[in-house]
Amino acid sequence: TKDEVMGDMMRAADQAEQFGGRGCVPADIEGELGELKQPTLRARDVIKHCFARKALDVGNKNDWKRFRRRGMAQTPPVYQPKKHDFKPRWVALMDTSGSMSDADIANGVKELAVVSDNTEGYIVPCDTIPYWDKMTRITRKSDLKRTAVQGRGGTVFDTFFEELPGKLGVDIDLVVIITDGDCGHISAALRPHCEVLWIITNKREFRPSFGRVIQLSSVRN
Repeated sequence: TKDEVMGDMMRAADQAEQFGGRGCVPADIEGELGELKQPTLRARDVIKHCFARKALDVGNKNDWKRFRRRGMAQTPPVYQPKKHDFKPRWVALMDTSGSMSDADIANGVKELAVVSDNTEGYIVPCDTIPYWDKMTRITRKSDLKRTAVQGRGGTVFDTFFEELPGKLGVDIDLVVIITDGDCGHISAALRPHCEVLWIITNKREFRPSFGRVIQLSSVRN
């Protein structure tokens, strides 16, 4: 089978490295094996995993605020729990500062395409301030085309995190920040009460005080 063949390839590569070092395995095969041994996660993979894990958590809970319509002949009605219908809610901060190229913004939005259906999302352009009035609501993939680009000034994200709960509430499942990483230090005290993913559009080493960092597979220097 394919899995058995791949297993043989990996064992053969390990033996070749032990006895002859690097260069004994063809470059194309060595590249594939390297990806298998240390797979590179894409931003979209992390986002889907976050939603899947959240859906599993919600699916194990019952909602006592709603009742089943069948079997309600009893007087008074007997409330029975009904499973939650989970629809992920997310928000993306789109860095629209002057250091972000059009390609940076476009490539970042592409990472959201795979999760835009069957979710409720919002894209907020931000440079020195978040432009809440230009926020785009995303409920289907085609909505991504309406993403507004406002700003092109400096970069300050603190206000976005400070105002987020008041603008969209606290029931957000994921916050995504699409940026080139040139945004300075953001205090850990501003961390939202949900998962946070930083999508970095260039090769700059970026270590935020909270959240997970994923670098786009196609990035500029």
